[in-house]
Amino acid sequence: MRQVRTAEYAGFCFGVKRAVDAVFRLIEEKCDKKIYTIGSLIHNPNVNERLRENGVTVIPEDKVDEALRDAPDRSVFVIRTHGVPHPVKAKLEAFAAAHSGAEVLDMTCPFVAKIYKIMTENTGDDTFTFLFGSATHPEVVGISSYIRGDYRIFSGLSELEQAVSDGGLQNIANKKIISASQTTHNLEDYQKSKNFSKTTIQTDYFLIQYVMLRKRDKRKSMYSPANAMLCSSSGDLRAPTPRSSTTSATEIALRRI
Repeated sequence: MRQVRTAEYAGFCFGVKRAVDAVFRLIEEKCDKKIYTIGSLIHNPNVNERLRENGVTVIPEDKVDEALRDAPDRSVFVIRTHGVPHPVKAKLEAFAAAHSGAEVLDMTCPFVAKIYKIMTENTGDDTFTFLFGSATHPEVVGISSYIRGDYRIFSGLSELEQAVSDGGLQNIANKKIISASQTTHNLEDYQKSKNFSKTTIQTDYFLIQYVMLRKRDKRKSMYSPANAMLCSSSGDLRAPTPRSSTTSATEIALRRI
């Protein structure tokens, strides 16, 4: 008999669900206020369309100054789960402080916010931060804004190895090394990168890693008894492969089974 099994952690991660639920509560409770989200709240076009239909406006990060000039006094600015760069949050909070009817609802994922805190408290002139992830991902952009001192973003182990081979990291010999990553960065790659760094460079580490390990382990546990695996995602989520840079996540998952 054929069976279809649903992964235990299918659906939104808790941080995204928390943010989406909060915004829909805002729509119900604060109908007299204009609601904005800084960037799209979620990678789900159906949810984003529902939000738009309910009057929620998306402000791109690079348009915040312009939006604040036109925003009404009674506004709510929602910071998405990925977070925003520190200067953007400061501008929103300044607007709220100057307008009694305005407020900022910070829905940054607690895991991401914890990395902000660690970066703020532990980086400085005597540190160099290795940040692993996608340089253009909103989460990485946000994390980097909280780093005090020098840092460099690596997409993964191969890019780190190349930097060492090219001699591009010789100027950090006398600094403490801080190692962190995007919360969804591949755990195996991060561990290999960390071990490579410790054996080829040196010194103290603050090991910060919040990949969705439990989800990944649960998916792996489903592979053996399954003949096929189907991953569903929005069309704008793509992952590169040697064959095509626009192969969907669903195609990749099916190919790997």
